[in-house]
Amino acid sequence: MHYVVMSAYVLPGHIIWEPQTMVVSCVLGVAFGAGGVHRLIHPVTRYCWLGGAVFFILSICAMHFTGMAAFYLELSPFYAVPEEILSDIVLGVWVFGVTSVIFVVGFVGINIELDSEHESVARVQRMATLDALIGLPNRVAFVQYLAEQPQDKTINSAVLSIGLDRFKEINDLHGYIAGDIVLCQIAQRLSVALGDGEFIARAGG
Repeated sequence: MHYVVMSAYVLPGHIIWEPQTMVVSCVLGVAFGAGGVHRLIHPVTRYCWLGGAVFFILSICAMHFTGMAAFYLELSPFYAVPEEILSDIVLGVWVFGVTSVIFVVGFVGINIELDSEHESVARVQRMATLDALIGLPNRVAFVQYLAEQPQDKTINSAVLSIGLDRFKEINDLHGYIAGDIVLCQIAQRLSVALGDGEFIARAGG
């Protein structure tokens, strides 16, 4: 694609290519591109996407700049050269500024995407480990909490299971809405009474 674009230039002369440099440019582009694809398809760590991005950047830069060195122009002596519109310094500053803006926009876009992904994962985690009715951790969170406790025989732990007597009668006589209110009140009172190093969860359905 790079060489097609270069060949599309309209110039008062001829573009002469150096085959060896063209081959080196293509080999570098393919090699770095393959490295980037490999990092993304077969990640080893959670940061392999960053290595893949670096490989792709190297692929583009290596192919572009090596390709720029793979040709030279043989200008026609019969063409009148126009006056310089922009100096090389001004043009270089403009190119550097536009490139910097593109990099900043890309970096900000990646950060926004990562933040959105982290928020989505955290939201799903909360939905999976919290009881939707009373807002307390559920059985899954309780099992995770027990698994994360240190296996130290010198630490004493106690598990207290609380059951509500005649709770079915509340639902039958006053309706499920009243039963939900009772559960929320109990959960709120237990949460207030919770001390340091204590954990409360709703193990039932």
